[in-house]
Amino acid sequence: MSSLIAIMMCCFLVGAPAFISEFLYQNHELAIKDSQFRATHASYISGFRVRANVLNLMYYPIFLFRRLAFAATITLLANYPSLQLGLISLQTLAVSRGT
Repeated sequence: MSSLIAIMMCCFLVGAPAFISEFLYQNHELAIKDSQFRATHASYISGFRVRANVLNLMYYPIFLFRRLAFAATITLLANYPSLQLGLISLQTLAVSRGT
Protein backbone atom coordinates (compact mmCIF):
# COMPACT_ATOMS: atom_id res chain seq x y z
CA MET A 1 0.00 0.00 0.00
CA SER A 2 2.79 2.44 0.84
CA SER A 3 4.51 1.80 -2.49
CA LEU A 4 1.26 2.61 -4.32
CA ILE A 5 1.01 5.90 -2.44
CA ALA A 6 4.65 6.65 -3.23
CA ILE A 7 4.09 6.01 -6.96
CA MET A 8 0.99 8.21 -6.98
CA MET A 9 2.86 10.98 -5.18
CA CYS A 10 5.77 10.73 -7.61
CA CYS A 11 3.40 11.00 -10.57
CA PHE A 12 1.78 14.05 -9.01
CA LEU A 13 5.10 15.74 -8.23
CA VAL A 14 6.42 15.18 -11.73
CA GLY A 15 3.13 15.96 -13.45
CA ALA A 16 2.20 19.13 -11.56
CA PRO A 17 4.87 21.43 -13.07
CA ALA A 18 4.14 20.08 -16.56
CA PHE A 19 0.39 20.54 -16.13
CA ILE A 20 0.72 24.05 -14.73
CA SER A 21 3.09 25.16 -17.50
CA GLU A 22 0.85 23.72 -20.22
CA PHE A 23 -2.24 25.33 -18.67
CA LEU A 24 -0.58 28.74 -18.49
CA TYR A 25 0.87 28.46 -21.98
CA GLN A 26 -2.48 27.52 -23.51
CA ASN A 27 -4.30 30.34 -21.67
CA HIS A 28 -1.75 33.11 -22.20
CA GLU A 29 -4.16 35.17 -24.31
CA LEU A 30 -6.89 34.85 -21.68
CA ALA A 31 -4.45 36.02 -19.02
CA ILE A 32 -3.94 39.22 -21.02
CA LYS A 33 -7.52 39.94 -22.11
CA ASP A 34 -9.98 38.40 -19.65
CA SER A 35 -10.29 40.01 -16.23
CA GLN A 36 -12.42 37.08 -14.99
CA PHE A 37 -9.57 34.67 -15.79
CA ARG A 38 -7.05 36.95 -14.05
CA ALA A 39 -9.27 37.13 -10.96
CA THR A 40 -9.73 33.35 -10.86
CA HIS A 41 -6.07 32.46 -11.41
CA ALA A 42 -4.47 35.44 -9.68
CA SER A 43 -2.19 33.27 -7.57
CA TYR A 44 -0.43 32.00 -10.72
CA ILE A 45 -0.11 35.25 -12.63
CA SER A 46 0.00 38.05 -10.07
CA GLY A 47 3.21 40.01 -10.04
CA PHE A 48 4.29 38.98 -13.54
CA ARG A 49 4.36 41.07 -16.70
CA VAL A 50 1.96 38.87 -18.60
CA ARG A 51 1.97 40.99 -21.74
CA ALA A 52 5.75 40.98 -22.12
CA ASN A 53 6.43 37.29 -22.67
CA VAL A 54 4.72 33.95 -22.13
CA LEU A 55 7.87 32.69 -20.39
CA ASN A 56 7.20 35.12 -17.55
CA LEU A 57 4.29 32.88 -16.58
CA MET A 58 6.58 29.87 -16.32
CA TYR A 59 8.19 31.01 -13.06
CA TYR A 60 6.19 28.68 -10.81
CA PRO A 61 6.51 25.55 -12.97
CA ILE A 62 10.26 26.12 -13.33
CA PHE A 63 10.54 26.71 -9.59
CA LEU A 64 8.66 23.48 -8.83
CA PHE A 65 10.81 21.53 -11.30
CA ARG A 66 14.01 22.92 -9.78
CA ARG A 67 12.89 21.93 -6.29
CA LEU A 68 11.99 18.45 -7.50
CA ALA A 69 15.37 18.07 -9.25
CA PHE A 70 17.16 19.28 -6.11
CA ALA A 71 15.29 16.80 -3.89
CA ALA A 72 15.92 13.95 -6.34
CA THR A 73 19.62 14.81 -6.51
CA ILE A 74 19.99 14.85 -2.73
CA THR A 75 17.95 11.68 -2.24
CA LEU A 76 19.11 9.47 -5.09
CA LEU A 77 22.79 10.43 -5.03
CA ALA A 78 23.29 10.24 -1.25
CA ASN A 79 26.45 8.15 -1.68
CA TYR A 80 28.01 10.51 -4.24
CA PRO A 81 28.47 13.93 -2.63
CA SER A 82 30.82 15.23 -5.32
CA LEU A 83 28.29 14.38 -8.03
CA GLN A 84 25.57 16.08 -5.96
CA LEU A 85 27.65 19.22 -5.73
CA GLY A 86 28.38 19.20 -9.44
CA LEU A 87 24.76 18.72 -10.50
CA ILE A 88 23.43 21.35 -8.09
CA SER A 89 26.11 23.79 -9.27
CA LEU A 90 25.18 23.14 -12.91
CA GLN A 91 21.52 23.67 -12.11
CA THR A 92 22.28 26.98 -10.40
CA LEU A 93 24.45 28.13 -13.30
CA ALA A 94 21.78 27.18 -15.85
CA VAL A 95 19.10 29.14 -14.02
CA SER A 96 21.32 32.17 -13.43
CA ARG A 97 22.24 32.23 -17.15
CA GLY A 98 18.56 32.20 -18.08
CA THR A 99 17.71 35.32 -16.09
